[in-house]
Amino acid sequence: MGPQVSRSCRAFGILATRWLASILIAHSAAAQEAKMAYQGRLTESGLPANGLFEMRFGLFDTPDTGTGTRQGAEVSVSDVAAENGVFTALLDFGVSVFDGTPRFLEISVRRAGSTNSFATLSPRQAITPVPYAIRTLSATPVPGGVQSDGSGNVAVGTAVFPPGIRLNVEGATRVSPGGNGGLVQIGTPNGETGLTIAGTNRVDLRFNRDTLTLAAGSNSGPPPPWNGLTLNTNGNVGIGLASLASNSLWKLEVNGPTRITPVGAAGGAIQFSTPNSETGMSILGRNRADLRFDDASVKLVAGPGNGPPGNSSGLSIDLHGRVGIGTSSPTHTLSVAGSASVADRLQVGPVLLPSAMLEVASAGQPAIRAESANRDIPAVSASGLTHGRAIHADGHVTQGRINGGFVKAMVVISGLTIQRCFNGVGDESTTPELTQGNCGISISKVEADSYVDSTYIDFGFRVTDRFIIVTPGQRSNRLAVANLFYAPRGIDTEIAVVVGLADGEESGADAPIPFTVVVF
Repeated sequence: MGPQVSRSCRAFGILATRWLASILIAHSAAAQEAKMAYQGRLTESGLPANGLFEMRFGLFDTPDTGTGTRQGAEVSVSDVAAENGVFTALLDFGVSVFDGTPRFLEISVRRAGSTNSFATLSPRQAITPVPYAIRTLSATPVPGGVQSDGSGNVAVGTAVFPPGIRLNVEGATRVSPGGNGGLVQIGTPNGETGLTIAGTNRVDLRFNRDTLTLAAGSNSGPPPPWNGLTLNTNGNVGIGLASLASNSLWKLEVNGPTRITPVGAAGGAIQFSTPNSETGMSILGRNRADLRFDDASVKLVAGPGNGPPGNSSGLSIDLHGRVGIGTSSPTHTLSVAGSASVADRLQVGPVLLPSAMLEVASAGQPAIRAESANRDIPAVSASGLTHGRAIHADGHVTQGRINGGFVKAMVVISGLTIQRCFNGVGDESTTPELTQGNCGISISKVEADSYVDSTYIDFGFRVTDRFIIVTPGQRSNRLAVANLFYAPRGIDTEIAVVVGLADGEESGADAPIPFTVVVF
């Protein structure tokens, strides 16, 4: 296709001239013709011309009007019909003028039957390589021209006819198919082998032996590879990347936010980007859920509306494996900020009690710890509904010395013997043996007569501010009584108990009277 130019001289002009491959070539050199059809568009006063015109055509070796030497004779054509500006003329300059050097066509025109001078159009039209196919009447190929091998195969710019190839072109090829996209050009876009569609903007499909790139840009320059899609020879695909590593393990690699909208999904769109300035994924619909990572913790959160849900609106896991529910800063293996509900069983620690709703095992720390900041609200509340037991302790129940509610210590004494005992406060060194030996309780006797026993009892913790109950036993079915004395010797961990017969008479036996002491 020839160059598109706009020109005028007086009332006439030529616009968008082009050459057609209408060259008649005979199989015999003696009978061969050098005719070619020339088609152009003629305008008159800026509008497409209609009617009959006289035209003169001359072939020159220079592009500028008034210069150079005419090659061959001038060709005059009368009564050239133009319809909506389009005309066709059959020209024959002979064979010898096409020797491979540049040729330029000069056109002069006037209305048919007019006595006005011919208007010469400037500049001249360059002759494209197509007419040089006339050279096929000789045995010498034209470098850069069009050739045929006699079997219908055509070569342009080369004398090579690859097997099975009907058209072989060496060099860039350009096609103007029309439409809004512009031109299609096969060549070396951005120094690579490929194809370009260029108009106001541009699209490239190019290959550099390692990577195939399909990219688009907002101007006529070569689009950068990250403006589209890349495919390497390993079949790996990249979107928004300059290039893909040849040994990449990723079949699809995307550089930039990515959005997927599953058809018919109630949740909406899935978006891979930087939710809340973190790396992650969002599921967007009427409401929103995020999975995001800030290099310190991963969060799975959900919230109403399309804004990023707060960090406390779900679950988080930090780099130490600590899980937070309702908090993004867990301080324990599991931290829950807010209320929690368990429908079946909750197990903490390696315990196996299938009949229990809550199983807790301890290792050197309290199994359950509860604190209340309000004296009117208990830290732990239990209700035994329908005559059920509210609390059952399969083990010892202890309490701090200064607190009320539980028994602090109990001991059954007969003479100088502790028969049974319990110490819920005691010294730390004796606590593991609260029910063994003397439970950290020491006793001593004072001189006693036949009917009175006096015993000093040291519990190992202060008892002078506690409630204490002493219950005496019997001797020979006779009623006994007891008296209690706090700190008889000024020691606040000690009491004295005096036990005797209620009738004050001698029993006639020296067996000691047993008694029980309970400290609250």
